[in-house]
Amino acid sequence: MDLWNRLADERNYSTLEAVEQIAKERGRTISQVALAWVNQQPGVSSVIYGARTEEQNEQNLGAIGFRLEAAELAALDKASGLPLEYPNAMQARLPGYPRT
Repeated sequence: MDLWNRLADERNYSTLEAVEQIAKERGRTISQVALAWVNQQPGVSSVIYGARTEEQNEQNLGAIGFRLEAAELAALDKASGLPLEYPNAMQARLPGYPRT
């Protein structure tokens, strides 16, 4: 299977749609939303980005100070979430799981 077909799956499309929706609602670019999302992940203290053009660089710099709301972060996490795998998938079916 080639790289494109491996990456062109439902999870990636739903993630892109969620990012696009937030960008549209907030008047931001997709790259600004993506950079803000990554920067707001636990344990992330900085983001390294790449730009091929001055325009892309300016767009990316527009993410400085941009913060996503909790509901937006939750929507992006839900859209991009990976399916549970063993043993978590099995444990999720057991009474009392997930443990809080």
